[in-house]
Amino acid sequence: MAEGHWRQGESLTVEIEDLNDQGDGVGRVEG
Repeated sequence: MAEGHWRQGESLTVEIEDLNDQGDGVGRVEG
């Protein structure tokens, strides 16, 4: 992952991952 490059995008990504984590148990984006 390009940490630092997705500073603003991380906020949304983290929120989405959190929702997926609670729903599926595993983040949808785990490539």
